[in-house]
Amino acid sequence: MPLSRIIFVFIIIVLSICPSKCQMLASDLMQGKQKVTIPFNYRNGFIVIDLKFNNFMPMSFIFDTGAEHTILFDRQITDIFGIEYDRQIKILGSDLSIVMKAQIARKIPFVLPNDIRVKRDIIVLDEDYLHLSEINGIDIDGLLGGEFFKGLVVQINFQKSRIELYNPDNFKPCKNCTAHDIEIKDHKPYIQADYVSSSTMNPDTSQLKLLLDSGAATTFLLFLESDSTIVAPKTTIPGNLGRGLGGDILGLIGKSRFIGVDGYNFKEVITYFQDIDSMIINKQEVDRHGIIGNVLLSRFKKIAIDYTFSKLYLEPSDDYNEDFEYDKSGINLIALGSNLDQYFINTVIIDSPAYDVGILPGDLIIKYGWWSTRWYSLEGITNRLSSKEGKKINLTIKRGEEKIKKSFILRDLFTDNNE
Repeated sequence: MPLSRIIFVFIIIVLSICPSKCQMLASDLMQGKQKVTIPFNYRNGFIVIDLKFNNFMPMSFIFDTGAEHTILFDRQITDIFGIEYDRQIKILGSDLSIVMKAQIARKIPFVLPNDIRVKRDIIVLDEDYLHLSEINGIDIDGLLGGEFFKGLVVQINFQKSRIELYNPDNFKPCKNCTAHDIEIKDHKPYIQADYVSSSTMNPDTSQLKLLLDSGAATTFLLFLESDSTIVAPKTTIPGNLGRGLGGDILGLIGKSRFIGVDGYNFKEVITYFQDIDSMIINKQEVDRHGIIGNVLLSRFKKIAIDYTFSKLYLEPSDDYNEDFEYDKSGINLIALGSNLDQYFINTVIIDSPAYDVGILPGDLIIKYGWWSTRWYSLEGITNRLSSKEGKKINLTIKRGEEKIKKSFILRDLFTDNNE
């Protein structure tokens, strides 16, 4: 899990986009069946569904339980199709202060896998503010929010890489699943979690309200200032937590001593801390303390969200609470080029192994070991940079017209900071 690339925090507030007629259940997805399956690809910590937009254009959308609406990132697509817009709306960026513009388009046809055909109202961003394809090295055109599946039971089957949809009256949870009460607000699921900071200032356990966010490729992200018990650990790394509306999301990365989710416990887990001004939190009524992301959710074989009866069902994997891998190089990569196969250094963490050997932002990685990077995906390279401490990494980079060989040893950045 790279430290400063994979988080997709899409905090969005939209004012009154939905007329009363769009509050109907998403029963059209069921096509008269008791169960419908939609295959997905799990890539870079995201649930990616390949579909056809406007009945024609192949696209890839993230399934995002942390978003309410269906969102298309680039208005050029709808303009090409000549799609008319109902009206313009204002949206807030990830810092909850930057106001941007978007359009509402009504009854857009989607063709999901297994020839499931539906129409949905969508939000169209005036421009691609996120550039997620570059950040993650995979084509991403938009996201499917909770409203897309309104009123159904949505089961994410990580074991079989498919989403399983049920009518809530017909759904029976798996035998090994545990049941949990959740809150559903604006088509988004929230759960209570126990939290103990690594800071000696707050050794007591507190209860936090966290959003279950399959659109965030992380373990946990907590909002500083949202609760007095949320204190960043002494040992942290400042960095770019990812990309949201309005630009990069800055914050800190450290380890929480303990986070427990209704009986499932995680110790010394990498946690991301975003600093949001408390006045903004109060003004915008942000009534949560953070999110649980996909890197943790994928530790469960199945996750079923019952949007009607406000229930969550979990079937854990045998290794659900094992240690999480994370970047030990200090490198943050982006993918550029027409095929997203040119891997540039975006940022380098100060005093990290990559920093110590002189790797710089803007460097292009052309070889990993003996092999050209054209044989690797962005995910493949970043996974190797998250290997065990002590592994030697050999890179060949291109800086301008010069080719330079660089070698360094992976190390735990948090441990080193304590020494």
